Amino acid sequence: MPKITIIIPINNDFSYGKIQEQVNLFKNSSDVEVIYIDGGSDDGSLEYLSKFSTKVLSLPDSNRAEKLKLGIQKASSNFILLHHPRSFIEKKGLEALFSLHHKKVWGGFTHRFDN
Repeated sequence: MPKITIIIPINNDFSYGKIQEQVNLFKNSSDVEVIYIDGGSDDGSLEYLSKFSTKVLSLPDSNRAEKLKLGIQKASSNFILLHHPRSFIEKKGLEALFSLHHKKVWGGFTHRFDN
């Protein structure tokens, strides 16, 4: 069982470049399950994600809340991070989450804009 499930709702977010960064960060970690929930992308997101062993679920014409709900229902871990598709988590952020793995906590990351 993964230590954490990261749920990322997407809908034509490929051009922002964050999906590519996320896949590179998460792809070799057995501690992380990533679930992308797609609302109907036609920008190459699904084709790109199909190259990797990541879960991609489809929920056409859905809003963000509906996508997150489906991701939570399909999560393998009880420790869940709801993540925005145009954001990036640094490796030290994941390490901080892993240190909280067995505690019942909630919270959020601070963020900064890259442009």
